[in-house]
Amino acid sequence: MEYPEYQKDAINVHGYFHSPETPQIHPTVVEVLGDNYASKNFRGVHIDNTVLDDNEVEDKEGIINTGEREKQKAEASAREKSML
Repeated sequence: MEYPEYQKDAINVHGYFHSPETPQIHPTVVEVLGDNYASKNFRGVHIDNTVLDDNEVEDKEGIINTGEREKQKAEASAREKSML
């Protein structure tokens, strides 16, 4: 949170599953994973497939293809929402 470019998008969370605050002021980590905290501006999808390069994984090509399909779905969904 020390860098100004991150401060505008940062969300201060307290607790992972349950808030230690009474009354709750800040969201938990689990809460910020939901739609209420999702960015309203689509920023694109980046999948770094190089993480697979130095590791032995089963069905590497399948993993990459699944990632590409999910990326295309997310981009298509963002385009649809921007037309509303």
